[in-house]
Amino acid sequence: MHVDVTTLGADPTGLRESTDAFREALSRIEGAGGGRLHVPPGDYLVGPLRLCSHLEFEVARGARIRFVQDPDRYPVVFTRWEGVECHAYAPMIFVEGAEDIRISGGGVIDGQGDAWWRMYRDYREGRVTRFPFSSVEEIARRNAHLSTKASGGGGRESHFLRPPLLQVKDSRRVVIEGIILRNSAFWNTHILYSDEVWIRGVSFENPPDAPNTDGLNVDSSRNVRIEDCTFDVGDDCLGLKSGIDEDGRRVGRPTEHVVIRGCIMRRGHGGIVCGSEIAGGVRNVVVTGCIFQDTDRGIRIKSRRGRGGFVENVMVHQIVMERVLVPLVVNLYYRCGIDPGEEETISRLASLLPLPVDETTPAVRNISISQVFATGVKSSAGFLLGLPERPIEGLMLSDYRVVMDEEGQEGEPAMAFFPTATRRGGFRGRYLKNAEFRGVRIEGAEEPVFLVEDSSSIRCVD
Repeated sequence: MHVDVTTLGADPTGLRESTDAFREALSRIEGAGGGRLHVPPGDYLVGPLRLCSHLEFEVARGARIRFVQDPDRYPVVFTRWEGVECHAYAPMIFVEGAEDIRISGGGVIDGQGDAWWRMYRDYREGRVTRFPFSSVEEIARRNAHLSTKASGGGGRESHFLRPPLLQVKDSRRVVIEGIILRNSAFWNTHILYSDEVWIRGVSFENPPDAPNTDGLNVDSSRNVRIEDCTFDVGDDCLGLKSGIDEDGRRVGRPTEHVVIRGCIMRRGHGGIVCGSEIAGGVRNVVVTGCIFQDTDRGIRIKSRRGRGGFVENVMVHQIVMERVLVPLVVNLYYRCGIDPGEEETISRLASLLPLPVDETTPAVRNISISQVFATGVKSSAGFLLGLPERPIEGLMLSDYRVVMDEEGQEGEPAMAFFPTATRRGGFRGRYLKNAEFRGVRIEGAEEPVFLVEDSSSIRCVD
């Protein structure tokens, strides 16, 4: 079955809402057992959409789908939000429990996130103390059991749990190809509990100051390929996650078998990031042939005591970076998401003394990074910080060349519980075990250019 959405009354001028036409088209295709929904060039204003199995959702070049900005138009659904299973706003485009879906065509899907960002900023900066939406009250009621849980950076305590632009949940054999996804209210695209997902030639675009607007997060999913994509966003470009703290350990589903190839990361807090929500684990990841431009950090792994989980068997090679703060960071003292008033908790998490190892102790092991060329590096040539009770183990860093920016920029390579800010700093490593550094070249860094301390079985080869 082939359905042109304009034949069902969709308005290509964007002056009238076209939600009913889109939903009718999807209903007919689902009833027929599958088909193609064609969105021709034009501007379409719609509410949230749920895609069905065996669907080709074709957004033609020259077409733009814009989503309404009224939070009460988005139903409350059960999902995972910043690493915790809970109730939150339905995604703008929701693929749930489906299979054999292709989203393609070269057009634009626009979340019109500016209204959502403004409302969230007003709350965060104290201009308002509550949100005047019945949906927020419903979210608060359904998530009452989470009221004592630490909030993430998106503000779970506000109950204004903004929707991702696109979420693929509990689904398989999904292809997202050749489209532009922009202006998401929250995370741009979220792949959750899914298998066999291929993302190719997609552009993820959010303003640099848009809060919590990660480009793509792969969350407790497997067999994911991400190729030839471009990221220019307001938070991390591409994240690999698997739940947070005890809730993530309860679910216990890793992100695994992920290939990232030929992507360009522009701006963003981090280029390719594992964590900090890794309670279910991240493993068997290959990153190759990618370019990072003006990101704060290039390759980043972040977690802390209490999170648990692991990152293992990660291979990164053939990487070019330009004007980043720091090319490589592994930080197991990540401080974000902790209430500053929790002095006792902070004291334990920040301790440089070894603590007992248990299920809450994160592990990073078997990381291979090679053929990295970074120029114009501003803050640090690299920063590795394990835990005294569980060092970063089995790291191989080879053919790693860093050329520092002549002026540099003061910045934090790692957002740790203690100061790490440097300008044109050298490579630092602490709490490593069985690590090999081969062909590491650092130009223009302040002394000491290369320093590894409180570590064991370290090999350096010129």
